[in-house]
Amino acid sequence: MRSETINQGVDRLDTALRAHRDGDIAAAAAGYRAVLAENPADPDALNFLGLTQRQSGHVGSARAWLERACHACPEGVPARVNLATLCQDLGDLETAERHYRRALARAPNAVAALNNLGNALTDMDRPVEALALFDKALAHAGADERAEVHYNRHALVLDREGPAAAEAAIMESLAAVPTHRLARLQAAALAMARGAQAEAEEHLSRLAASGDAAPLLDSAVWLRPHLAAGARLLGTTIAGLAFALDRARLSGLVLEFGVRFGHSLRAIAARAGQPVHGFDTFTGLPGAWHGHAPGLYSTGGRLPWMPDGVTLHAGLFAETLPGMLAAHPDQPVRFANVDCDLYDSAADVLRVLAPRVVPGSVLAFDEFLINPGWQEDEFRAFHDAAARYRWRASVLGVSPFAKQAVLRIDAVGGAAGVG
Repeated sequence: MRSETINQGVDRLDTALRAHRDGDIAAAAAGYRAVLAENPADPDALNFLGLTQRQSGHVGSARAWLERACHACPEGVPARVNLATLCQDLGDLETAERHYRRALARAPNAVAALNNLGNALTDMDRPVEALALFDKALAHAGADERAEVHYNRHALVLDREGPAAAEAAIMESLAAVPTHRLARLQAAALAMARGAQAEAEEHLSRLAASGDAAPLLDSAVWLRPHLAAGARLLGTTIAGLAFALDRARLSGLVLEFGVRFGHSLRAIAARAGQPVHGFDTFTGLPGAWHGHAPGLYSTGGRLPWMPDGVTLHAGLFAETLPGMLAAHPDQPVRFANVDCDLYDSAADVLRVLAPRVVPGSVLAFDEFLINPGWQEDEFRAFHDAAARYRWRASVLGVSPFAKQAVLRIDAVGGAAGVG
């Protein structure tokens, strides 16, 4: 009888996995739940049910199921990596690192863990460790994995070694998987940056042929004139922030909007040479964003640790920013990192900051291009503000990899535009 029950459980799991592979997420989730009704500690069913919840946008539920899978099988690698990846996507990089390292202790050559941990350490401002992980991943990667690792690695290489080395890494990515869309866009951007327009067009033609690439192609249209005008092609978010601060030469306020767990704000504070201010609700996005429910990216209301010289302001930007500005009268914006994602949030920031934005103010945007709907988010908020307050701005640097743009305000009150 016990053998028959086990066989039924295996059959149910196989049926659920087939539904999952076929893209029927609801049927797969129902199948995994049926397995768990018989065996609540089945680690595979727990793991895969967690994945269905993540695919359905229920990140809190996904995390709970994946944590149960890890508890059911503490030495299991797949669930541990999936949990780490979810934590990483939510910005909880320290927790992600702990789970990746536990997976790697069990499976030292697990390419997904090595690659993803490399990305996490990149965002944690630990580039040397990240490069070592990418190199180890390449030693064990198959073709699809090599494409992804080379793509991720190229951003650090661009920042540390320059465009030629980054282009070599991107071409390795495309040699492994010619249809890698983000690598193809980056190859086009690198060609644009060195004035090789025919090469850029060839890459964009191949990107267009891959289908469903409109946000990337539209981003390329915006990138082309700015790269031709000398905008710096940037790699990682952290390097982009360092680049922006180096060009923010005014005396004034240094601000970040969208702190979450504080990784970028700590990087800003380490480079700013002055006090900085960070603003966030710490309860996640206040509204829906491209299929994501309100509350995404919450820290559960917990404020992250910050070094001396950093002041955190918890609450909606429109409610906390005016008081902070009133406490610092007459100080212009030296630098602001606008990582708001939502149009309304970015628009609120720029509206309240507008009286303090002056020629020489530098603004960085973290979700400026590439995303589906990018032209309706931070991009539109900036252009609407530029028109309203008659800002003329220069694009100093762009990162297709990080979706980042760095802009300097050159004039206020004249003819508006982005030069």
